[in-house]
Amino acid sequence: MDFIRILYDPVKVFRKREMGEGINPWVGFIVIIVLAVLIFLASLHHQYQYVVQQVMEKVKDLPKEQQELVLKRISFQNMLTTGLISVIIMVPLKLIFQGLIFQQAFILWGNIKSFADSLYVVVYGNMISIYAQILKLVIEYATGKPFVNFDLSIFVSRQNQLLYKVLSNVDIFTIWSLIVMSIGFSEIARVKRSRSFAIVFGLWILYVIAMAIIFSMGGNKWLRF
Repeated sequence: MDFIRILYDPVKVFRKREMGEGINPWVGFIVIIVLAVLIFLASLHHQYQYVVQQVMEKVKDLPKEQQELVLKRISFQNMLTTGLISVIIMVPLKLIFQGLIFQQAFILWGNIKSFADSLYVVVYGNMISIYAQILKLVIEYATGKPFVNFDLSIFVSRQNQLLYKVLSNVDIFTIWSLIVMSIGFSEIARVKRSRSFAIVFGLWILYVIAMAIIFSMGGNKWLRF
């Protein structure tokens, strides 16, 4: 199955698209969303207990009435509802946004034929991120520690918000995903590997810097990613 083959032979997966043998990208699009929802549901109970403990520690000195109000706001039902809405809305938007951005980039500097071709590459690139989330979930349940991270932010203090946010976007699975997409666009847009890597990683670096600046200026109050 190509969702597994993408881990060890991405070139063959993307060449199938050129031969008309690959999956419909919209099928992959739906698979990503379904898997994201299942991962969220599987992790929610474990993470919810941790969130409640952390919040109660912070509000323990407040009057009982205020503590009860805080608990209502972070009830399991509220977290379930808002979390599902977030996943169901944000995951499709992320895939479509990435597909459109890369399509325009490879129209300018490549020979990509359609949005469907761009989405095909993006879907397989995001499958790497799905596998990363599954691995995190396994580690969380095995260790009893929620919110496992693989990124480089663990080496810096949150007080340095700009650097913290930049490094929070850098981990082995993100890089792997970008490599997969670079290979995919090289094959499908028929450009040199070096150009494809430069475009994909260049756009990602611009995104990371922009989001880090927003975060450090207080955007973290409304932006979660």
